[in-house]
Amino acid sequence: MLFDDMSYMDNFCFLADKKIKGMWSGNRIKKNIISEYSGILGEDLLATDLYSLDMFSLYNLIYYRIHMINPDIVVCVQPFSYADIYLRNHIILLINKLLEKKIAVVILTANTSDIFDISDRLFVLESGILKAEYNNEDFHKFRMDN
Repeated sequence: MLFDDMSYMDNFCFLADKKIKGMWSGNRIKKNIISEYSGILGEDLLATDLYSLDMFSLYNLIYYRIHMINPDIVVCVQPFSYADIYLRNHIILLINKLLEKKIAVVILTANTSDIFDISDRLFVLESGILKAEYNNEDFHKFRMDN
């Protein structure tokens, strides 16, 4: 959910008005957000053109927006599709930031190897029916490198 006709900051604050009253009425709240996240996001917060940013910056925008909004749960659909090994590692880092903040993360994927590094449970669904549940200790059964 990125809007290329909006600045990084406007994209970053998208949906924040549901949690932060008066989000769009003044600059004070935006200045506080910039102050809080500039150490993490750097100059990207001031970008006006999303096309000028690399994939790492765009993923930061998406995941730290969730971090700021602080929902109880977030659902990630195929978060590693089309990601090379460097971006995959970055996405894992971003998901771990959400988990550190006690945000529950549900990852929907067809590739079970995507989730071994960050999951504590695996649910196997077939035609919408729960077929199996595994805890992290059981993941060794699925790994190809064993």
